[in-house]
Amino acid sequence: MWNDFRNNIESITVKTALKNCTFETQPNSIICYFPSERIKDVFIQQKSFASSIQESFTTTNIALESIVDISRFPEFEALMKQRRQLTTKEKFEMMEKKNPLIRDLMETLKLKVES
Repeated sequence: MWNDFRNNIESITVKTALKNCTFETQPNSIICYFPSERIKDVFIQQKSFASSIQESFTTTNIALESIVDISRFPEFEALMKQRRQLTTKEKFEMMEKKNPLIRDLMETLKLKVES
C-alpha cells in the first residue's frame, strides 16, 4: 500500500522525502518514523495517505502517529553530522557573491561582520 501511494505522487520533492521514512504497525495504529522534522511535515501534508489507510482496513479506528527519530536512519544521521553551521562571515561572503551591493550597504550603515 505504501509503495502504491508513493508511486502515485507526481511531485519529485514529495517522492524523495517519502523514501526517507519507515513504518511500524501495531494493533489499531501505524507509527511513521522520519529522519527530520521537515520530512515529517511533507508527509503530514499528504492527507490522501490517511484516507488510503482508512479505506484499506476494515476498522476506522486506526491511529497514524508521526515520530522524528534520526537514530533509525544511520546514513541520514551521518550526513547531518558532516554538515556544519556556517559562520557569520561565511554567510556574509555567500550573500556578497550573490549581490555585491551588500558590501556598499554595510559600509553605508557602518556595519561590520563579526568573525
